[in-house]
Amino acid sequence: MKNLRSLLRVTFFPVMFIGFNGLSIWIANEALGFGSTLLLMFIALITSFMVEIIIPYNADWNESQGDTKRDIFHFFTNETMNYAGIFLLPFLSVFTLYPEVWPKEWPFLLQLIFAIVIFDLATTLFHYFSHKKPILWKFHAVHHAPARLYGLNGIMKHPLFQVMDSLVAVGPLLVIGIPQEVAHCLVFAIFIQLLIQHSNADMSTGPLRFLFATAELHRFHHLKGKAGDVNFALFLSVWDRILGTAYYEDRVLTEGDLGIGSEPNYPKGYLQQLKKPFGKKITMDNEMGDLNAA
Repeated sequence: MKNLRSLLRVTFFPVMFIGFNGLSIWIANEALGFGSTLLLMFIALITSFMVEIIIPYNADWNESQGDTKRDIFHFFTNETMNYAGIFLLPFLSVFTLYPEVWPKEWPFLLQLIFAIVIFDLATTLFHYFSHKKPILWKFHAVHHAPARLYGLNGIMKHPLFQVMDSLVAVGPLLVIGIPQEVAHCLVFAIFIQLLIQHSNADMSTGPLRFLFATAELHRFHHLKGKAGDVNFALFLSVWDRILGTAYYEDRVLTEGDLGIGSEPNYPKGYLQQLKKPFGKKITMDNEMGDLNAA
């Protein structure tokens, strides 16, 4: 069992990131349909949850805090919005102003990497400013409400924030004519990366964390107060190095470390969280702190 845990620690990230995304690309190339993607998503979720049980980063975070049903609502709402955008893509071609920019002659994998890099830069910058601009923070705060981190709450976002983020991050790809099959794999890759980033698995990525924004880094983004103004990137941690917001230290976070410091009684229910941005102003306690670079 000890050998299995050691193996899982170093293989969890490559299996999730390379293995499942590789299968997603195969499904796209074979035109197997959306049903196959749904099945692959389910298998990825089960795999992530099983690994969290076998090698938990914090065993307490595997215990429900009455938040599971809420997180399921967030998950289905936001993933449905993501895939609805893909199916609407052919009807949005009017916004494709520079189709000649898209590298159609590239292999499919390189086209997907191209899309991920553009999306990741845009969403990282939007994420960064969502911690600086009160109007954005009101909606983004929903994502920082959990007092524990596990795979399912990666997609925990206010639907309006999801729309704003999509417009900023997907907009450039739409303008240059991202193909529907590439967009399909991009949305799946985002799903997998959010699972990885918020996983409660005690993964060990070693030097790969200098390139990829895994849970080893992203957990510190959920720290209370200004300490959480770090590690904004979704896929590539290099953006945080450029922004000067990269941070890592070798310690185990606990339930008391996470959440919104200025809002200890932030609503926990799904509908209450949807209403919260329209109510009392949320104090922005996540201002840039003086932290050591990762």
